[in-house]
Amino acid sequence: MNAVNVFYAFCRNYQIDLVARFLAGKYLSVVECELLSNFARQSFGAEAKRHQKVVELGKVRRGFTYALPSVAGPTHFKRLTHIADFAEWLAKYLLSHVSQERMGGIAEMHAQLLRHRGLATQRKDDFKEAEFTRRHNQILNELITPGAERNPFRADLQLRNLLLVELLRQTGIRQGEALSLQVRDIDQVKRQITIRRRHDAKDDPRVNQPVAKTEGRTIPIGSYLTEILVQYVSQRRTVPGATKHRYLFVTHKSG
Repeated sequence: MNAVNVFYAFCRNYQIDLVARFLAGKYLSVVECELLSNFARQSFGAEAKRHQKVVELGKVRRGFTYALPSVAGPTHFKRLTHIADFAEWLAKYLLSHVSQERMGGIAEMHAQLLRHRGLATQRKDDFKEAEFTRRHNQILNELITPGAERNPFRADLQLRNLLLVELLRQTGIRQGEALSLQVRDIDQVKRQITIRRRHDAKDDPRVNQPVAKTEGRTIPIGSYLTEILVQYVSQRRTVPGATKHRYLFVTHKSG
């Protein structure tokens, strides 16, 4: 999809009558330029059409959010450059009269768009292989589902591992935050978990204590995740040594 088509698709999406705006001497604002830059990052190819745009967090059985894939950095840079140049040309073409105010507005719009282009070259860490696709999600489900043929974990570990993956996937919390969760942080009635900072907790028997890097907060969870939590808390009571501390996730090793 070429840059001009992307530009007009953006205008349709945000209900911007570009010609009427430019004729009136009203050009794209700073916020609109930023929105346009984000819009121009999207891929509009066949692969993008097969993706779901949104899966509401906490209300799905498998909490994976599908987003439209993004174009590479250089593609975004070139696309936004062409859009900026076209917007400048169109605005000048539609000028009813030349004035310092209008010429200044056009120049500012053009400059704002160019500022949002990012990098012209691909960064070394900008790998497409790092994208988590629908296929990856399907494979992960096959690996963590208890009793599944492809699940590589022991039977007594499968529920715990399923819960850990689903917590990370459905709530977006960090690994350290998940490992810092205590049983009392789970409210199954209100269907929510509470993240708390527990740096250097005296009751934490682990040598390498996990660290929650953000401030405490409460996160709503769906019925599926609540069900797994209830099942795991019940199973947790049967694990030797689990009652010695309050942390949700426990090791199943002896000693």
